[in-house]
Amino acid sequence: MSKVRQRLGTPAWEEVPPGGSPRSRLIAPLLLAAALAVYLFIGYVQGRARTVWLVNGLTRDYDVSLNGQRVHLAAGGAQPIHLPEGLVRIESLDPSLPLADRTCDVSTPLLTRPFSRRTLVLNPDRTALVYEQESGYRDSAADAAKNAGAHRLYVGQLLYRFARVDYLFSDFPDSLEVKDPSPAVHKKRVAVWTAGTIVQRMAVIGHELGREAQAAYARNQAIYNPDDQQLLALAATLSTDEESISFLGAGLDKLPPRIEWHRKYQDAMMRAHPEIDVELQYRARLDHRPRDAGLMYLLGRVVKDHAEAMSLFHRSAEAPDPCAYGLHALAYDALAHARFEAGLDYARRALALLPGNDRFVTTETESLTALRRYDELLSRAGDQLEKDPGDLETVLRTVRLLALRGQPAEARRTAARFVALTARAGQPDAARRLALRAQALLRYLDGDEEGCASVLRRVAGDPKEKFEAAICLGRLDEASAALAADPAASAADHLLIYIAARAAGQSDLATANLKLAADAYRRGNRQERQVGQWLADAARPYPNLVADAELVPSQKRLVLMAMGLRDESKRDLYFGQAAALNYDRAFPYWTLKRVLDGNVAAAD
Repeated sequence: MSKVRQRLGTPAWEEVPPGGSPRSRLIAPLLLAAALAVYLFIGYVQGRARTVWLVNGLTRDYDVSLNGQRVHLAAGGAQPIHLPEGLVRIESLDPSLPLADRTCDVSTPLLTRPFSRRTLVLNPDRTALVYEQESGYRDSAADAAKNAGAHRLYVGQLLYRFARVDYLFSDFPDSLEVKDPSPAVHKKRVAVWTAGTIVQRMAVIGHELGREAQAAYARNQAIYNPDDQQLLALAATLSTDEESISFLGAGLDKLPPRIEWHRKYQDAMMRAHPEIDVELQYRARLDHRPRDAGLMYLLGRVVKDHAEAMSLFHRSAEAPDPCAYGLHALAYDALAHARFEAGLDYARRALALLPGNDRFVTTETESLTALRRYDELLSRAGDQLEKDPGDLETVLRTVRLLALRGQPAEARRTAARFVALTARAGQPDAARRLALRAQALLRYLDGDEEGCASVLRRVAGDPKEKFEAAICLGRLDEASAALAADPAASAADHLLIYIAARAAGQSDLATANLKLAADAYRRGNRQERQVGQWLADAARPYPNLVADAELVPSQKRLVLMAMGLRDESKRDLYFGQAAALNYDRAFPYWTLKRVLDGNVAAAD
């Protein structure tokens, strides 16, 4: 029976409604509204001081401003700060750090904020390798054994958001105390990967995230390490020309000029935008700073007239504050024209200004090789092997130099010693490969091409060795097939087949590989595109234009020989220049020497 309440002015027998009085019906909505207000207030308060983790992916400290708040970030470190939710303006406070000003949104939804377990990680330099990792604790006892699971890697972003993280930038504990028995307990952490060098981390990124992420990481690192030539080269190699042009633009106005940045920008522009006159850009730069030796050199790289280029290089090298690259340009030109003593002198003057520059060292080494100054080269190779006994390419270079110096027995002993060292280091496959390559090299240097080929054929599955073996045996169809299977095949490789096939009277094979070589050259820089045009055109260029081509001797001798085969009236001139550059007795020395010394089919 319903409860009866008497109210003033109403009959005594009137019943109270089952839902209660009107006043009582208001209590629940009011309580709900109050709870919602408290909930929203908590969310608002949390939003006024959101915890955000800042991480630094660089190997140096730097300071940033976050909406006017100065924060110091330690190298490779992570630290929490409190920020109001909303847009955050990030600015560099370090003049030496080219950190672009950026804005990001650190907001989270108001309605879910009090119960949200979102972790926000901000990386102003965008180079940190941030990863999340799970760990399973599978024992239901109080002390559970840790079983670390797989991780997921992130890189290149300004802001990361993670859900339900148990451990922030700290290791998993070795054990957990659990209250309720359970078959498994799973925990998650977020951390920064700092192990290894930049190049080693790039390899990890490429393996886990792919080439695009690898390229972005390389570009970001290059921006903060502008003098690291290896890193800059990797960034340019992994990026498209358009990507290179975009990120290199950040360094083009720095003074003094960043020569390597400009070189790669010029090459990318001339490949991607041949319709744009890069020469005009650099004339304007030099007009603005007419005494800048670096800009003299850079203009010399892109002018179309060889005589003007050489004049600019000389001005750059002879300026009161000379440019090492201007000196090297003169060294490179001297080497390409078989003036080896002059090339060595210029290269060493360049190295005096920039010691250890890889490009300068290569030109110096080529000049010493052409001059047959093997003692100096052996001394340098010995120094390198003391630093890195596992450098197999230096081992092979030492073997080659000993043989060229007339010490074949010592060359064999050196090869055997390093083969044994490699085997003892637990690398039997590398030891076997080193032994075969050294044996093939020594046979080739001795003029035994058939013996070299028989050894190379034992190097399983390598298209490069198959190609060289086929050339040595004169099996040019096999050589062409090996190139087709080699993703690293170059224009020079196809040009070599053209030369050998023309000499052997295999006109169809020669024609096919000449076209492949021309097409490949036309995808290169401006000089290479010009070579591709010469090889493709029916009209013959003036020989002095080809003679002035700025190519490394190993390629230039091939181009000169190809033009000599195509222009019978100028063949002696071309072949004479090529013979002067065919000084290295390593492959394909003997193939080229036979063509240079013998009779060949009529020009096409």
